Amino acid sequence: MADALVSAIIGQLLTITTDVVQKRVRLLTNVKNEVQKLRCNLKAIHAVLADAEEKQMTNRSIQVWLDQLKEAAYDIEDVLDEWNAQLLESRTDEDGKTSTLKAKVWSCLTSCFHPGKLVRCNEIASKIKEISGRLDKIAKQKANYNLVERYDCNLVIRPAIEYQPLRETTSFVDVSEIFGRDAVKDDIMSSLLCESGEEGSELKTISVVGMGGVGKTALAQLVVNDGEVKKHFAERIWVCVSDIFDEKRVAKEVVKRLEGLKENISDPISMEELLGRICSSIEGKKFFLVLDDVWADNWKEWERLIHTFKKGASGSRILITTRKETVANMMKYSHVFRLEKLSDEYCWMILSSLAFTRTNEKERENLEEIGKKISVKCKGLPLIAKTLGSLLRSKGRKDDWEDILNSEIWELEIAHKEIFAPLLLSYNDLPSPIKRCFLYCAVYPKDSPLWRSHIIYYWMALGCLESKSNKDMEAIGSDYFDFLAARSFFQDSAFDSNGSIYVCKLHDLVHDFALFLASNEIVIKELNSANSKIDLEADSTKNLNSSIDVSVRKTRQLAVVLAKGVSFPTSIQGAEKLRSLFAFSGEDAVTEEALRIFFNQAKALRVLDVTWPDIYNGHFKGSIIPSEIGRMIHLRHLNFSEFRKVKRLPESICEIPFLQYLDLNECSGLEKLPDGIENLINLRYLRTINCDSLTSYPKGVGRLTQLRNLYGLIVRADRNDPKEFSLGDLENLDQLLGLWMVLKGNSLDSREASRAKLEKKTRLVDFNLDSKEELNKEEVIAALNPPPKAKLVEFELHESWWPVYRD
Repeated sequence: MADALVSAIIGQLLTITTDVVQKRVRLLTNVKNEVQKLRCNLKAIHAVLADAEEKQMTNRSIQVWLDQLKEAAYDIEDVLDEWNAQLLESRTDEDGKTSTLKAKVWSCLTSCFHPGKLVRCNEIASKIKEISGRLDKIAKQKANYNLVERYDCNLVIRPAIEYQPLRETTSFVDVSEIFGRDAVKDDIMSSLLCESGEEGSELKTISVVGMGGVGKTALAQLVVNDGEVKKHFAERIWVCVSDIFDEKRVAKEVVKRLEGLKENISDPISMEELLGRICSSIEGKKFFLVLDDVWADNWKEWERLIHTFKKGASGSRILITTRKETVANMMKYSHVFRLEKLSDEYCWMILSSLAFTRTNEKERENLEEIGKKISVKCKGLPLIAKTLGSLLRSKGRKDDWEDILNSEIWELEIAHKEIFAPLLLSYNDLPSPIKRCFLYCAVYPKDSPLWRSHIIYYWMALGCLESKSNKDMEAIGSDYFDFLAARSFFQDSAFDSNGSIYVCKLHDLVHDFALFLASNEIVIKELNSANSKIDLEADSTKNLNSSIDVSVRKTRQLAVVLAKGVSFPTSIQGAEKLRSLFAFSGEDAVTEEALRIFFNQAKALRVLDVTWPDIYNGHFKGSIIPSEIGRMIHLRHLNFSEFRKVKRLPESICEIPFLQYLDLNECSGLEKLPDGIENLINLRYLRTINCDSLTSYPKGVGRLTQLRNLYGLIVRADRNDPKEFSLGDLENLDQLLGLWMVLKGNSLDSREASRAKLEKKTRLVDFNLDSKEELNKEEVIAALNPPPKAKLVEFELHESWWPVYRD
């Protein structure tokens, strides 16, 4: 993920050299030269990162080099945040406003190199100089690894220059080794053999879509070797397309199969000749073509081939296997089959058929119970069942089987070579920024729901989204989410009325794979006892309750899962390096003192999410959030949902200059929002739904012009109140995408409704309003006149009302 991180930092460094900012740069001794040096070194390193990230899988030295680079890059990010906080202070001066934000930013900018001192201009310069020196050494070290440059002028990583295929599939298979696919095979056969209602000469395709390892190729082999298929089609052709699409290679393979050639077709030969030979071979014949493992989803790349295949007789079929929904969508007249996981029973059948070939009946009885438990670890994937079955075949001792049962999949050496290989192909196919987004999904424990809106803001907080001048970050994050979904990284998806996914999960294997790739960065800790100390600096072991060595792991993203009755840790050693903390806690698990200690430790934190659904009395034991939270100047994402006993938030929360996301859902005891909330000028998301004790919103919310989503807004409808948020205060919130309002007052002030200018909020997608009084909802909507595309949604249905962002 280093390439995406470095690319983002280069973009941030560019902003420091703009004309406006250069006026501030002169305040820092020699900082301009150091910034230019940083940029040059980062650009030189960035050019080889794609090659380095591939080679680190087999070269430990490169992996260590990349870890050093990431450490330096994270330190640069921190300094840039401090720099931007200074600029924010300067802008406050220019606007002639005095703000508590200005007064407090400097008091909390404590140096990571000089703890306890106020960070002044020269100290920021000192930090930049120190990091620049480290990066200079890292840049020079890259010459030791023979890394190849792969870049263009826009710093977009290109695919690998040299391609070594992962595997070459064939149509040959022992059908007795395939289990659990009879039903879907029969459905595909019906589509293959049915010719009723054929329309003209259109060539129909069948697409089998699923994640790597789910058995798409095996299913295609089962179909192509079926006796009925052999009788029905005059020609059966199998071509393994694989991830790098080569039109000529595919055409050569088709010609070779059709003409029964034993030798490969050599160049020089034109595409014209190849396509002509295909036409001659299939003309008037009913053929069945299997294109296995297709990745290319650009129709222009396929157009000539597909038009050539239309020369076959009516009833001809093409079957495609792919991991990408976009491939299936590209093909016209395509019947899509989404291949699901196998049951544990079928996984056991696959595993046992391989594991017990060398054991006698007595040995089988001794190992069968353990074997069935191991088959559950396969999580429905035939690939894992085959791999573990082959591994167990060479291990006849019960202790060996129990070791495999008690190991995580990613800890097994064979997993790296066999199980993760197809997933690595999918991962390498991702654009650089989306790779980083995918890996960060692993911070959620296995089987956790991934809510679309929540994870998009999480990615945003960690700087994973590449900004575009004409597009909202929310829309970019939504595109990334759909990109991953279309490539079968997600499962158990639920869809809204528009057909968009609003919640999903990672398959356990995909989760293991992401943890494996992000090994040094993401840690999930399960605390099952009252021991409330997490040590990220001690020796690591396989036990999730044990400590983890930050000098090896460099933990940046931490998830803490607290068992019932276990409190949030009062000490997290190594917390100063954390970028995100997710605490999945039980009732009254978080104390005021534990939060105070953590706020003082985790100075680099971007994301703090303390949540667990449906906790009756809430997670937080106290009623006061410690004021030390204002020292966390890097914080972007704050989720205090279901802190039911909290009555007020400290005013210091308004001193967090870059806060983008604030979720106070179900904080039923919350009586008041901070008076200084208008200082949160970067806030994009605010939710206070079911905050039963909250009776009004401060007027300052109307000055938060970056807001995109505002849920639970309490609005004075009957007048322009001097203290409370009124309808007209919506006037300047023109960027809103989602809005849910609760109206106060038994009448509607038409002037305030007009001043709200809701009709000009053309980006508004989801809109809901409720009333504490006897207001007529339809009349209010008519007076507000929301834009035509604003869809009125009902909050009570489910969380799918979170908007799916579109251009």
